[in-house]
Amino acid sequence: DTPRCTMAALSAEPPNAGAVVPNAPADAEASAEPEPSSPEEIVGRYKDMRMEIKQLAEKIGELEIDFNEHALVINTITPMEDDRKAFRLVNGVLVQNTKGEVLPRVKENQDMIKNSLQLLENQLRTKEKAANIWKTKYGIQTQQEREMMERAQSQA
Repeated sequence: DTPRCTMAALSAEPPNAGAVVPNAPADAEASAEPEPSSPEEIVGRYKDMRMEIKQLAEKIGELEIDFNEHALVINTITPMEDDRKAFRLVNGVLVQNTKGEVLPRVKENQDMIKNSLQLLENQLRTKEKAANIWKTKYGIQTQQEREMMERAQSQA
């Protein structure tokens, strides 16, 4: 869920939920654009940043599942004989090979997934930092944060 953001109890829908741009530095996004002219624009940009972060986190989750599936396959077929039949799904087509031919490819794919995960995790950290800087700079509070502050003030 996208957090409901408020700025002095103001909420605005994002003008456009932008797509994740691979290898785009988050700081370049903030410095390349002019300063926002309205509270709605400030909150809209923050929501866009949070949407990009959510998309990155979802992609990381998908890749972690793929990585774990590859590990399971590797652990299962490693003790088998190299000439044993093995089937592999390639672009939706089931291909028959031997375990000796399949295992190196599965390991190679797992390594590529691991590298992609590392890149996406770095992008996620960078975008989270940029969003936190934006949030602090403009005093944005999520609905949950505002409610917690109200509860703390009412108890004091």
